[in-house]
Amino acid sequence: MNSVKKSWSVKFVIKKGEKAVEMSLPIHGENAARALNDFFDEQSARHGILRSDIDVTALHAV
Repeated sequence: MNSVKKSWSVKFVIKKGEKAVEMSLPIHGENAARALNDFFDEQSARHGILRSDIDVTALHAV
């Protein structure tokens, strides 16, 4: 069974120490939950932070 990947725009704040940076990125996945899980894993690894340091403020289908 082929799964169709859907796209969302996620707006988020990354907290690292005393700094907070607001960003937005496109994410893709079979559903919003899987796309967000992949997003959290990727951002945690990329920035060397915990998942709890990422606050999603908006998620919109595109």
